[in-house]
Parts: sequence; C-alpha cells; structure tokens
Amino acid sequence: GQVVSRNIDCSKKNFPYKCFYNDEKNEIYSFYRQGQSFIINGSDSQDYLYDRMTELDLGQMYLVYNQALISRSSSDIYFFKIEFDEVKNRRVWKQYNVINKRGFIYYIRGNVRIQITTDDRIYFYLIEPDTLEPILENVMYNYMNCNQMMFGAKVRYCITYKTNQKSFVIYRRKYMHNFKVPVISENLEAAKGLELQTMNTFLVSKVDKVIIYDSNNFLEIGQIPISLLKTETREPNQVIALQKCQNEEYLAIISGKYLIMDEQKPNQLFVYKRKRGENGERDEFEQIERVVLKDIPIFKQVCMKFHFQIKRNSNGQLLKERDSILFAKIDQIFSLNFRTQEVTTVYTFKEQLNRQPQFFHPNEDQTIFVTASLQDGIYVNLSQGQEIDIDETFHIQS
Repeated sequence: GQVVSRNIDCSKKNFPYKCFYNDEKNEIYSFYRQGQSFIINGSDSQDYLYDRMTELDLGQMYLVYNQALISRSSSDIYFFKIEFDEVKNRRVWKQYNVINKRGFIYYIRGNVRIQITTDDRIYFYLIEPDTLEPILENVMYNYMNCNQMMFGAKVRYCITYKTNQKSFVIYRRKYMHNFKVPVISENLEAAKGLELQTMNTFLVSKVDKVIIYDSNNFLEIGQIPISLLKTETREPNQVIALQKCQNEEYLAIISGKYLIMDEQKPNQLFVYKRKRGENGERDEFEQIERVVLKDIPIFKQVCMKFHFQIKRNSNGQLLKERDSILFAKIDQIFSLNFRTQEVTTVYTFKEQLNRQPQFFHPNEDQTIFVTASLQDGIYVNLSQGQEIDIDETFHIQS
C-alpha cells in the first residue's frame, strides 16, 4: 500500500521507541521516548489518533494481552491501557497503575508474567487478564547481579545479562521445588515423590502407603496401601522407592529398609497397572504382581533408582506392555521379570563400584547406562561394547 509518514519533533532525547501490532483489532501502536503515542488503523493508514499520553520519559515497554502497555521509566514501572476520553471524545492511552521499583523489565510471553529486575531482587508479577492488574507472585534475590534474566520454557535454565558485560551467563536450576509455599504440613522424612503428568497427579510415599494428590489443587484424591513385612531389627520397613514406566501405564513400589551410609535393603516389589476410569472417573492403579526381593540372592547392594525395561516387536516398534525392570548393583546391570521372577544379567562391570550405587540412568532406547555411587561412576555403551570409568577418566575426586 501507500507509504504514509507522520512527523513530530524528534531529537536525541525524543524518538520513536517501539511499535506493536494488535492482530485482534488490526491496529498499530507506536510510542515515542517522551510519551507521545499513535493509534493507527491497520487497514487505513490515514486513520490514526495521536496523543501525549504521559510527560514521563519511557524506556523498555511490552504489550500484554494486546491491551496493557507496560513501560519502564527512570524510577518506576508504569501501566497504560486504552480508554475512551469523554473530553477529547476519542480513545487515548491512560495510566492505570504504577509499581515503585527502579529496575529493568522483561515480559515472559508463555505464561503472561512480567519480571522486574532490581539491584538486589527480582520480582515476578502475573497480569490478571480481566483487570490487567499486576499480581505479585514470587520474589528472588538477585545473586547474579544481572540486569536481565530470561527463563526457558520449562524453567530449567535461565540466561542472565548485565550492561557492559561481554557475554551471557547460563544457569541451570538446581532444585525443582521452586521455593513454593508448602501444601503438606506432615512429617515426610524419608518420603519419596513421583509425578504422573498424564494423570495430572503426583505421588508421595509415607511409611506404609503412597498418597495420590491432585496437581492442580494439591488435594488428596487416593491412597495405595502397602503391606510391609515384619521387621526383626531396629530399622523399620517402609516404602523406599517409586518408579513409573515410560508411558505411565505401570507403577513399581519397593519396600525395605534404610541402612547406614545411604544404603537401602529392599525386601518387596509391588507392581501396579493403570486402570482406565469410566464415565469421567479418575484412572486408578491395581496391583498385578508382588515379588519378595529378600528371597532373591542378587538383591544386595542394589541401586533403588530402577527403570522399566522397554520392549519392542519384530519391527522394532515399542510395545505398551512391560514385564521386566532394570536394576544396577555394585558389579552389574541386570533385569528382573516380575511375572516369572527370572533374573537376567544385562552387563557385568569390568571393575565393580566401591559402594552401593545411588544413581542409575539409561538413555531413551536403553543402550547407554550411567551408574554411580558417592565415590565412583561407570559409563556403559552396550551397542559399542564400551565401558568408561568416569571418575578415573575425567579425574573426578569425591
């Protein structure tokens, strides 16, 4: 179409700063450094509204919900929205809120939050979609001394930057609890947790039961009782491990004892299969197998981070059903068929670990495994027949 220009007095202090396109109303919003604004009809560039919406100098700005303009000034964060001015008889941008914080702002588009980074703290505000009012959700200390901090989609990584800094700094999240307010006030010492994303629930073990909670409201919606064996020593039996299969159709629970030096002694394995709910009811897990592990000689110094073994058909396609679980111990990786109780050695380490492993994790197709204790670690690639002593190769000392 025809190129249209609108000239206003520009200088080193006043110049076009930002433009936004509102695809819902087919409008273009243009803003200047010293507070001037244009509302331009996207279909007819001759149809526009010009106004001086504020006397303030504006800096960083973002458009939220195509309605709210959030802008940083020298010492505050200002909020504007379009309202009808009866005196001027037209629509104008009007200030409706201000946050008295001196800092840089960043708009997190995926979850509709704004982030205000000050010298000592970083504030996270949710924008209420109906009122467009900011609601303080979280605050963290600015230990990074940054001006900007951007999070990834899964909030596991963040990138920080400071003015005049030569490069970006990338941080990885260390803990996943997010410092939220506790929703369970009970004593959960030695408890285990597990999230079931496809059921929108999470599980928490408590001695002789596994409690099921709704992920949205954190209310208890069910329990899985666990029949413990009688103990003849001072260490009590309790749930010591939880694991789900890759498609969340199976659930494995191990009961046993916690010993000294972070070791566990398993004595029972319970396997559950997911049962689909009818008429809108929730899915449930029903027990299909119980294996007494203490009667199987190989179950000594076994890592309690285990994994369901994947199965493929003759065409190489993954099967939904599971019948075996992969375990690691100080000298080998093995599988247990929980239906027949048959034990199969998958791989024997060339040099065994010094202590019971605390970490055992495979890749997606279960051809690569990393097994580690507090003192050493081993990398195994089954497809290449490769074994690497991690701590010796990379000179890692505990």
